[in-house]
Amino acid sequence: PKSRTVWYRTPSRYRMAQDETGAPAFYAYRDASARLDRHDFVLEPLDNEENEFTLVILADPQCQSDFDVNRLRTETIPDVGRTLDEGIGSGRYSANVYGVGLGDIIYDNFDIWAPMHELFRSVSWSGGKMPVYNIPGNHDHSNKVTNAYDAIDNYIRWFGPQDYSFDRGKVHFVMMDNIIFTGTQPDNEQKPWNNCLYVSGFTDEQMEWLQQDLALVDGKEDKLVVFCTHSPFRQGAETGGGNVNYGRHYDDVLSALTAFKSAEILIGHTHYPETYIHKDYVCKGGGAIREHVFGSVCGAWWHANICVDGTPNGYAVYQVGGTAFTDEVARFTGQPETLQMRVYDGNQVYDGTKGVEFKWEEDLKGKFIATVWYANPEDWKIEFIQDGVVYPMQQVTRRQRDWCCYSYF
Repeated sequence: PKSRTVWYRTPSRYRMAQDETGAPAFYAYRDASARLDRHDFVLEPLDNEENEFTLVILADPQCQSDFDVNRLRTETIPDVGRTLDEGIGSGRYSANVYGVGLGDIIYDNFDIWAPMHELFRSVSWSGGKMPVYNIPGNHDHSNKVTNAYDAIDNYIRWFGPQDYSFDRGKVHFVMMDNIIFTGTQPDNEQKPWNNCLYVSGFTDEQMEWLQQDLALVDGKEDKLVVFCTHSPFRQGAETGGGNVNYGRHYDDVLSALTAFKSAEILIGHTHYPETYIHKDYVCKGGGAIREHVFGSVCGAWWHANICVDGTPNGYAVYQVGGTAFTDEVARFTGQPETLQMRVYDGNQVYDGTKGVEFKWEEDLKGKFIATVWYANPEDWKIEFIQDGVVYPMQQVTRRQRDWCCYSYF
């Protein structure tokens, strides 16, 4: 009786259905008051199974005001279209294009649902509209209610089910909400948009659904699973919303993903990029689960053009072939693809706007310093080449400020 949607898992050999606006059309809303509540879906077969496709990844648009919405409309969405036109036109990207939204569509302002619903249906390129498959983030849960069921109601009414799956070629996509609502914060006049109280993880009911969903996937040992959710797993946590909590099915979910040939986790939430390798969770193909944490579409909440660590705001475009990501590129809104790092002379001294002097720590003086966004220290080799001479780079493992974007208050 509490079910709000009915949906089907699109099989690999069938087209991803879209409605007249370009939105995914794999679900319908239930009318709990009707004596007969019937929904018919038509599946259109594909001539060839899509073993190659393009995946556009959008994390944390997080719009709170009309100003934010307008920046998304006039900056990000046209940039995605240009990127797809260039990549598909050159033959680099497949014309089979799908979008994945990783949560925090809005920023606690529920008047923003309607324009965001419209914008997510307007992501297009010259070949058509890109369907975007979303999951909710913490800011998509209502802070005006007292229970988890009502907290997610607005999201479901505008964007559909919070947990679902679909198949493309040899890839099984799982989309899940990992924000567990625990209550509402008291009103705060200094912060009119109050986030709800929550922890990160999965309920027993969600875990049961995931196990049943994965059980229906034939030949998992020869397939890739792409698991999309909002808050990171990374090293886990005892409580809180920063990482999936150990007691909220952290191990259960990761262990279930190892039944596949390979597994990739796509994450938002942090507003800065990170690659995390789960070395203790090895898939059937011999590789560990990789977790991709993406910088945000909104950057530092639309106040500038950078994320909280200095990474430019933007999105990512991945090419998927067979059971692997064959091309992974971070794209920064309004910037050429060649922009992938920021470099410094360790002797540089920066003057702050309030007369404060900033400079690198003593052991970095005289060094060539590179902030390489989306770098993966496990798989990447980063070198500095000058006048034909190759100098190996050593990762700075302690936290550093990026003086290009550091704010002093």
